Amino acid sequence: MPTIKEILEIERSKPDNRIVLFEEGSFMKAYERSACFLSIMYRFKLNVREYKNIGETILSAGFPASTMAQRFPHAVVSNGWCMVQVPLLPF
Repeated sequence: MPTIKEILEIERSKPDNRIVLFEEGSFMKAYERSACFLSIMYRFKLNVREYKNIGETILSAGFPASTMAQRFPHAVVSNGWCMVQVPLLPF
């Protein structure tokens, strides 16, 4: 499992038409813009958490990993995370 700093580096360097999902226990979790996409498209609740070790407040959203194939049938999780192509949102 990547650290929060590594997660943010991956999230911030991804193309705009992709979301990044990280496997955390029995859940898939998205951060920052990926979490906003899940919130807008699927009405997932956004969570806000302050990470004092990096001095940032981070958005996240998650869902049970058991529903991954239904939500994103072409996604393949490798090394605990995956990148999924999604439609561009108009913002």
